[in-house]
Amino acid sequence: MAKGTRSSAFTLIELLVVVAIIALLIGLLLPALGAARKSTQIIQNKSNLRQIAMALLTYGSDYDNDLPPSLANHDDPDTDTRGITWSDLNRIGRYLPDTDGNHLAVTSSQSQNTGGGVLVHPAHPQGGRSYAMNYWGASAVDAEFGPSNTPESPYARPGFQINGSGQLTGASGNIPEIPGKPAWWNLSRNLGNPSRTILVGEAWSFWFTDVDSDGQPDDGGTWFAEATFGRFGLPGERFGSAEFVSARSTSGTPLSADLERNRIVNRFENPEWEGQLSLPQSYVPYYRNRLTGAGRPYREIAGQAGFAGTDGSVDVFSPDDLFDKETGVTTGRLLWTRLDVELEEFADEGNP
Repeated sequence: MAKGTRSSAFTLIELLVVVAIIALLIGLLLPALGAARKSTQIIQNKSNLRQIAMALLTYGSDYDNDLPPSLANHDDPDTDTRGITWSDLNRIGRYLPDTDGNHLAVTSSQSQNTGGGVLVHPAHPQGGRSYAMNYWGASAVDAEFGPSNTPESPYARPGFQINGSGQLTGASGNIPEIPGKPAWWNLSRNLGNPSRTILVGEAWSFWFTDVDSDGQPDDGGTWFAEATFGRFGLPGERFGSAEFVSARSTSGTPLSADLERNRIVNRFENPEWEGQLSLPQSYVPYYRNRLTGAGRPYREIAGQAGFAGTDGSVDVFSPDDLFDKETGVTTGRLLWTRLDVELEEFADEGNP
């Protein structure tokens, strides 16, 4: 070997320095990549909501400005199956493609639903449908008076009852109007504040498919949100204020009881619940749009959630945007009905 010749191989110290630099760069880049991925998901979520809103508004224009009904106890005359909601194949399926492949069994007496594609939030684990329509926008709902769970069950506009003592309840039915008190209001008949009034938004998934995409028993299916959300509780409570302030609801069945009734408990574990049995104190799953934080802290009222207004506008909102954590009252930035502020004031006056 010639004198002064030197090996070109790296020394151990040089290799360790290179490895340390690479590790440092990865540590710096991963959070940025994660944030970029979350931002992309939020953009996709907004696009989904905009397409769903346009489909619902197109339905409305085709049906004399009425949005779809929410009738669990009525048979669809076109399909002879039970249930008539916006998410049916026979309703929104005429305007949006069904790409999920996981449905009720062909022998089911329930109406088939749509899922997949724009109906799934990109951060919804094992999602089949991630969105629900505002309950107060339905053109008809199952009434709470008369026979139930039969094709002859009565139906009515969604509304509020104010009884003879001036007390507010959340019943739906053919209720006589009390002079000087708004007994009824229907979103699909009066689209006031269209950019602020909720048409559709993100909602928890409660229902597991009966069969998977191969038509086999439900061993690999997906989870679907309820057709509507926001029926019970005061406006701020629906957004999650019950997590911070004792329930102030005067509108009948508590929100938590509504969520409990809708939750399925069977041998399949809903990944949105992360193996826990306690329920969130909100109709809205904020975790899907968290820009920071690991995992899915499903019950935590933190993050952002997307909504589409009755004018087709779309945005994401944090809990602070939607209710006051000290009072529990809605901020009014988003409305379930045009009576939201009045309902909150009614409760604060001490009405039961």
